[in-house]
Amino acid sequence: MKEIICGFAGVGKSTLAKKRAGYVDLESTPFKKDWDLYSDVAIHMAKSGYTVMVSCHLGIRQALKQKEVNYKVYSPVESEKYRYLQNYKDRGDDESFLKMFETNFYKFIKEISETETNVFWLHGRNLEDGLNLTNK
Repeated sequence: MKEIICGFAGVGKSTLAKKRAGYVDLESTPFKKDWDLYSDVAIHMAKSGYTVMVSCHLGIRQALKQKEVNYKVYSPVESEKYRYLQNYKDRGDDESFLKMFETNFYKFIKEISETETNVFWLHGRNLEDGLNLTNK
């Protein structure tokens, strides 16, 4: 089975999937918070040979844990809040998304740090850099 990556919003999941064969950004929106189905599809794709990048929602991480599936979390650090908010604006996210992240960014980072052991803090890098894929 290939890897499952839980990536925080804006770390570069979609960009990486567009650039590299074998990487899939499995968007959570179509699953309408059905974390069980979302995790099943991610697991199926990973077993089919893809590195699957999913959202970093607590629900998907809990579903993967319940199914005893290994995954890694890639996340920004707290000090990057305003850079990420600007990135969300630049990529055209709607006002409700921007407001939700403006309000909850620190809460999300804290929750990740308190509930996850396999976290890779990006410290100003994107996912591609964090996976050491740049220049490969």
